[in-house]
Amino acid sequence: MKPRIIHLDVICYKEDDLWVAHCLQLDLVTTANTSDQAFCDMEDVVKTHIEYIIKNDNWEHLFKPAPPEVLNLFLKSHPVENESTGHFDFSNLLPQTNIEIQRLCT
Repeated sequence: MKPRIIHLDVICYKEDDLWVAHCLQLDLVTTANTSDQAFCDMEDVVKTHIEYIIKNDNWEHLFKPAPPEVLNLFLKSHPVENESTGHFDFSNLLPQTNIEIQRLCT
């Protein structure tokens, strides 16, 4: 059986002196001194968020879109070159489901 794939987009942008990583489909945010660190932290936050949803059977709170001003950044963004998409296997908690995270920058 082919696995379900949940595709998530993370926009990275500079705000003041920090890099912000904002997941468009989950409205999760991390900040760091570099774009790489903000994205790395976001991967951890997404994984923790989904694990919490699964373990607590709290599916109505899985998806929450980012605010319109952040969603509008999607149109100005581009995928990070030479970078593979992050993949997470949740088959131990949610059979036949993979998560893909794509980093975009403005």
